[in-house]
Amino acid sequence: MGMKEPLVSIIMTNYNHEDCIRESVEAVLNQTYSNFQFIIVDDGSTDDSVKILQSFTDERIELYTRKENVHISAATNYAMQFVKGEYAAIADSDDLWTPDKLKKQVEFLQKNPQYEACFTWVDIIDENGKIVNEKEKDVREIFNCSTDTREEWLRFFFFIGNRTANPTSIVTTKALKEIGEHNPAFVQGHDFDWWVRFTKKYQFAVIEEPLLRYRRYSLGGGSNTSARNDENDIRFYNEYMLIRKHFFEDMDQETFIAAFSEQFRNPNSRTALELECEKAFLMCKEFNGSSVYSACGMERLAGLLADRETAAVLKETFHFDQKDFYKMNGVSIYMDKISQGNRQAARQKLEIAEAEIGNLKKTASDLNTLLEGKNQETESLNELLDAMKLQYADLELKLEQQRQQLEERQQQLEEKQRQLEERDITIETMLNSLSWKVTKPMRNVKRMLKTGDKNDE
Repeated sequence: MGMKEPLVSIIMTNYNHEDCIRESVEAVLNQTYSNFQFIIVDDGSTDDSVKILQSFTDERIELYTRKENVHISAATNYAMQFVKGEYAAIADSDDLWTPDKLKKQVEFLQKNPQYEACFTWVDIIDENGKIVNEKEKDVREIFNCSTDTREEWLRFFFFIGNRTANPTSIVTTKALKEIGEHNPAFVQGHDFDWWVRFTKKYQFAVIEEPLLRYRRYSLGGGSNTSARNDENDIRFYNEYMLIRKHFFEDMDQETFIAAFSEQFRNPNSRTALELECEKAFLMCKEFNGSSVYSACGMERLAGLLADRETAAVLKETFHFDQKDFYKMNGVSIYMDKISQGNRQAARQKLEIAEAEIGNLKKTASDLNTLLEGKNQETESLNELLDAMKLQYADLELKLEQQRQQLEERQQQLEEKQRQLEERDITIETMLNSLSWKVTKPMRNVKRMLKTGDKNDE
């Protein structure tokens, strides 16, 4: 590397990933950067994960097995107590590191000490390990972001959500210890909450190169926290709302102003009370594609209105009083994004269905008109067919009569033929008979006499 290789503590938690954990562990062990401590916590797996993990003999592996499944936040917190390195990296038990991932990230952080952590880009793989970047294009574009300022990231986290790939992360142990453990209340958003807290104090970078193969399971499949199903989506939304509720806690005034002043109702807000009002208004803004007010923002505004001092600031500086709050409170604020999306989707489907019904009615009317015309054509064709049937019957009758006549003629011809044959036989018999031969002279005299009589005349 050209520089000292500091120790890196790698944390991997696992639960029931016997199908891919061997490959994931091998991807870490095969790193070109070799100076690392590999902390693996099996979180109460019920499959053969532990047996697979125990088959590895690499001395860098420190395997800890838990009897009870406590989920990823608590399992990660348990692993953090064993960290000894100058840096700490996260490895998921179903993802795959490229061989030079760790080396490139450590080199980057050593050369850029202004950053306390860094992420990388990813390639997306399916449950079978096949790269599906085109199929999962939207997901890949989310994770393949750029290095932005701390203020830009805070705004993105607050208004949009997460787009960092936690399994690609590496952080200085100094920052890790200062930010502290993950909140065990969160499952889907455990890493998001941690990185929000990190970004309030430190800056991170993104290496724009895919150094991780991120496993993405099909809808309803997989056992990781990012598996796609309605329950996970709803849980993340709820966790995201809790994170937003406490978003501005432990954020110093300077950072808050630098990150959010462009969204202030009053660009000149600087006093503590004014900034508290700005936080409440910010929390009421639209977020993550939702078109409703945030319940936690409304709760914060209600608290400010209940205090005479802050209520006065709201009225004098922001021209906002309880009547404005009543108006805001006239819309549904406890409908989550998923329910709202389902309602909007249902409304859109209804509009589409009504339009299709209208089209079907018009089509039915056109078909009825066409059918009436076809019925008239059918009646005419039936009349023509009946006339043709009569003609055909008449022709059949005539043909039958002619056939009978031909049969009678044939019989007559056959009878004539039979008579001729009998006559020929009679003549031949007479010619060959003895009496015919004896009487021949007499027949000649008779002919002569007949001839003489005719001459006398």
